[in-house]
Amino acid sequence: MKTRTTKTLILLAGLSMNLSLMAQAHGQDELLFATDSVLNSPQLDIDGFYQEKPQESPADRMAKTRRKLEERNEQMVQKKIEDIRIREEQKLARQLNKAFTDGFNNMDQVQTTQAAPVVAAPVAPIIVEAPAPTPVVVENTNKILPFFGVTNIRGERIDFESKINMGLTFESLVTDSLSVGVGIGYTQMDIKDYSNQFVNGFNNPLFNPGYLQSFGQGRNIDYKNIQMLVNSKLFLTNRSKIRPFIGGALNYNRSKLQYTDNGNNFNLNNIQFGDEGYSTSYVGATGMIGSEILFTEQIGMSLDFRYTRGLTSGFNSKAEADPFQNPDQLRLQNIGTEIESADFFSLNVGVVVKF
Repeated sequence: MKTRTTKTLILLAGLSMNLSLMAQAHGQDELLFATDSVLNSPQLDIDGFYQEKPQESPADRMAKTRRKLEERNEQMVQKKIEDIRIREEQKLARQLNKAFTDGFNNMDQVQTTQAAPVVAAPVAPIIVEAPAPTPVVVENTNKILPFFGVTNIRGERIDFESKINMGLTFESLVTDSLSVGVGIGYTQMDIKDYSNQFVNGFNNPLFNPGYLQSFGQGRNIDYKNIQMLVNSKLFLTNRSKIRPFIGGALNYNRSKLQYTDNGNNFNLNNIQFGDEGYSTSYVGATGMIGSEILFTEQIGMSLDFRYTRGLTSGFNSKAEADPFQNPDQLRLQNIGTEIESADFFSLNVGVVVKF
């Protein structure tokens, strides 16, 4: 009986202790709940309304941090891209400006400036070269041709060769292939006359000791001819460096023949030798063939072959002595007449100066 009562008392004491502990725990829970309710109580905003502050979970905080990192990375990438683009545009602008500046210093042509396009970064203006106009080639139409060469005079009883043969012509293009011109020429020959024959009753000089002693077997004759001409040339090609041509000319000739000695004071039958001379004028025609060779646009050379023959003879002639009294005077006239009707063959080389 005593034992059962003791157990009952022990159980009651344990139960009372548990209830006391539970009461203390409940009190603490109420205190914690009140504190939490104060911390998490609705906040009063500026307009006077209450709003609840949401509670962030760890996942929300991680997502928020990830978004901030992504935004920062995107900003850094955009900045890198923008820096690279600006550097490339500035580099290209410098290259273009240098290229066009160098080209501008080395050219002689029209240039136009185009405004630079609007870009994010400032760039240098771009210079655009306009195509150079095709130059118009204006050919020099006038030219002067000094020439020199050799002339052979051949007739029925004569065969002479010139000592000096030279001239100067001025020509101008009428079309691309045809030119006309004027000129002057000069020819000189030394002739040794071995065929002196006394006429009109005079003896042959071979049998006249005085004549042979004074002049020998022949007398020297000086021949001079001044020629003024009007010519025309037809060029077979007109755009090449070598321009062959054919042409013709009309010429006026003034010739003079004279013995070079003074007669050596030889007198025969009251005739004083040494005054002989003969001058004459005649008109001739010339045919020519040749070529002009241009070294530059202004300088070249010419080479031509000419054939000339007299058309008239004997007008405006003058004898220095009486041919019926002086046999050598008659000899000069006969040589002059032979020359007027002879064939002239000339080979000339010259210089072409165009302007």
